[in-house]
Formats: sequence, C-alpha cells, structure tokens
Amino acid sequence: MAKKKLSSRIDALERQVAEIRVKAVEASEFRLVDKSGRLRAVLEMTRSGPRLALLDEDGTVALETSLSNDGPSIRLADQHGNTRVFLGATRDASRIGLADSDGAQRVFLGVSAGGKPAVTVYDSEQRKVWEAP
Repeated sequence: MAKKKLSSRIDALERQVAEIRVKAVEASEFRLVDKSGRLRAVLEMTRSGPRLALLDEDGTVALETSLSNDGPSIRLADQHGNTRVFLGATRDASRIGLADSDGAQRVFLGVSAGGKPAVTVYDSEQRKVWEAP
C-alpha cells in the first residue's frame, strides 16, 4: 500500500513538473551568467518599466534598452561605461545622440513633437558649432 501511495505521489509530482515546463516563468528579474559565473545580462522590471542590460566581461553595461512611460530607449556604451550612442522615442518626439569618448554629446538628431527636425553639432565644451534648420 505504501508503494502505491508513493507511486501516485511521484506521478502527481511528474505531472506538475511537466505542467511547469509548458507554462510561462514569472519573475521581476532574470540574470544571465557566463561559464565563469560572471554576470553578462540582466532582464528586470524597474520602477519606470522593463530594462535589458548586456554587460562586457568586466561587468560594464555595453548595451541597455528600456521602456518607460515616456517611450523606448537604447543606450550603447564604450568600455568605460560612457554613453556613446543614445536612441529614444516618446509619443511625440524622437532623438539620436552621439557622444565622444569623454561622454560629451557631440551630435544630436531629433524630431520634435510638432514634427520639426533638428540637427545640432557640439564641440568638446558642449557649445553649439552648427545647427539646422
């Protein structure tokens, strides 16, 4: 009798495990590590929305994409973690920013809420050197 009871409990447990494999996994954060145990990616829910970050071997965030109430954004960083490229969109506007190795924005491209395009080039001191229109 005890063998039958154990057998039916094992069968029930196997059905539950099979059901888990079919259904979605829910969590507020997922971490991906490499073979050495170093953190290489994070998918998480932040206060402003979902965020995915991909990290270099040294742990520096190289690519980050997020979605907030304002809209989606993508950030590309160099080996020091400085943002070099930024792409973002809101309900009404969009923008692309390019920065130098010190993290200073040097080129800005955007379309405002009214549909007006803008291109601005900055020097290393963040002074406008060219603008259109």
